Amino acid sequence: MPEQPTQIQPSKTNKLYDYITLFVTFVLVVGGFVLLKYWPSNSETTQVQKIQQKIDDIQKKLDPYTQKEDLKRSTIVSGFKNTTKDNKQTDSFNKVLNIQGQFSAGYFYVRASVNDKALTMYDDVYIKLTSNSQGQYVESGGHLLENKSLETPKFDKYSELLFDLRDVRFKNSYKDSEVNSVSADWLKILNGGKTDIVIGFSSTAGQGNIEEMNIFYQCINGSDCSIE
Repeated sequence: MPEQPTQIQPSKTNKLYDYITLFVTFVLVVGGFVLLKYWPSNSETTQVQKIQQKIDDIQKKLDPYTQKEDLKRSTIVSGFKNTTKDNKQTDSFNKVLNIQGQFSAGYFYVRASVNDKALTMYDDVYIKLTSNSQGQYVESGGHLLENKSLETPKFDKYSELLFDLRDVRFKNSYKDSEVNSVSADWLKILNGGKTDIVIGFSSTAGQGNIEEMNIFYQCINGSDCSIE
């Protein structure tokens, strides 16, 4: 009787490989179906991008840091340098402002550095606004509080501070706690005077530099106004 050929039985390893192959194939098929069903087409993707761009544009218009660039600007001082020794500033600036008209809104902006770097917790800018309107003397200001500033970009070389003119935040003495901060309405002061004076300096033991200080403002509708 002729010898029967030996039948090779599939090994357990081959069976496991077949199962894995079937499983991977199944996952790829199902995954492909899901992607085709739910993945947005090019036109849908473009539409989403346009909507996101519109949202970004609206946010920029509402952002005070961006919005200020659409307002009128009065430069108070630029490139003013000083330091502080024995708790007394070595120099300070004194700028007379000639006020015309009435203002509806605005911002107070400062860009400052110490030793060509951003301000630290030991540095600040001291600023005071004074006014004499109808025989009434008013003064307001102190050490500006960086952590009370409106949102501004952060840089290594300098710090930017931005305040709504209706809410300029400061503390009267550098020794005061920031808990005892003061809020002043400088818009009201500017609207009440014809000649105001701004006094300021860097409060720091390093080499302070007020690189730029501006008042951004908007006139009341239908009126002319200026700060010079």
